[in-house]
Amino acid sequence: MKKVLVTTDLSVSSKAGIRFAIQLAKQAGSTLIFYHGTEINKPTRWTDEKFNDYVQEERGKAREKVDQFVRAIYKDSGIRPGSFEIVIERVISFTDSIVNFAAANNIDFICMSTRGAGKLKRLVGSNTSAIIKTSPVPVFAIPVSYRQTAIKEILYASDLNALSSELATVKDFAAQVKAKVTVLHYDYLYQLEEVRAKFDKLTKQEKTPGVRFHLEQFNIENSLSLHLKNAVRKFDPSLVVLFTNQDRDWFERLFLSSKSAEISFGTKKPLLIFGKGHKRA
Repeated sequence: MKKVLVTTDLSVSSKAGIRFAIQLAKQAGSTLIFYHGTEINKPTRWTDEKFNDYVQEERGKAREKVDQFVRAIYKDSGIRPGSFEIVIERVISFTDSIVNFAAANNIDFICMSTRGAGKLKRLVGSNTSAIIKTSPVPVFAIPVSYRQTAIKEILYASDLNALSSELATVKDFAAQVKAKVTVLHYDYLYQLEEVRAKFDKLTKQEKTPGVRFHLEQFNIENSLSLHLKNAVRKFDPSLVVLFTNQDRDWFERLFLSSKSAEISFGTKKPLLIFGKGHKRA
């Protein structure tokens, strides 16, 4: 977890992602790279030279604003600024710029604030959901309601497919922040003895200090998001980890209820989303 790319548009809502990143860097010693994308259009009458000078001037102004913005959040957090960088880019597509920059610069994680936890479409902003579905780099999605707290307990919701490799990835992360891991799996046939026996056999091979397993029944009347919301209340984790299959519509699969399109996750907990098949560094 050497480099974490933290996006900001200098809005109040973007402060949540910065606060989380600051806490993460404190625990893991990461280098934070604060990324600000700006749209600068060229007036038709300007020469290339004049426009390039203008772009450099605007980027300089934006850099100063981001620096002041970030340092103010460090101050409010009561944490002395560590090693961080500021990147200002002229962008056309915010999503493409973030993903391309992360891939080209060996970024380990992307960290960004969500736009709120109200209706489904606002659960994660359009930029966040697009990046989750396209980025080869794992993404932290931080709700705007996040308040800085140490990362001590991780809840990993697993379908048990590729458990060994996925859990190894989660444990690698947990070790860097010195956190414990709870692995949670839901099954429709929870009450069957053979289902519980199979679960115990599978997880017995993966049990290590600091890792515990829980099997719970999946109620088909409720969405997965509601199950996870209840699990967060029960386990009170610092962070929820999910692995998503990026070639499918994760956003729809995870959060759409058969009864309503307006059930929000509403856990007020940070999410860490890995793509299925993510390979450990």
